[in-house]
Amino acid sequence: MRVVHEKILTSTESVSIAIASTATVYTKSFLLGDGDTFGLFYKLAGAGPDVKIELEQGPEKPATEGSSSATWVVAEGASNIETSLTNTTQHHQDIAPTTGKWGRLKITGAAGNGADTVLTAWIAKQIDID
Repeated sequence: MRVVHEKILTSTESVSIAIASTATVYTKSFLLGDGDTFGLFYKLAGAGPDVKIELEQGPEKPATEGSSSATWVVAEGASNIETSLTNTTQHHQDIAPTTGKWGRLKITGAAGNGADTVLTAWIAKQIDID
């Protein structure tokens, strides 16, 4: 067994993912590929954060990283990673992607979300090696 951690980046390769006010932000895609189980570490910073975090998946890398794409969606029946995250505590939870090669986070600021809200996140993959 091997565990791999990968920083989740913006489309411009930054580890600080800014979600100002009611913006919707798509992170750079990351390979789910050969992972057997997955976890997500994440933490918000800023005054008055309030964001929704979802996992989108697609069959191939998006044509334009950081932009909405018709072939990238949240899986049917999937739960949000966070519906309304309003604290700046470090979080870690298991996530359960559907079968697919690529993933990315879709982060949406709620009506009261602060203009200085920033998310930092890492994806963890456990890969079983025979």
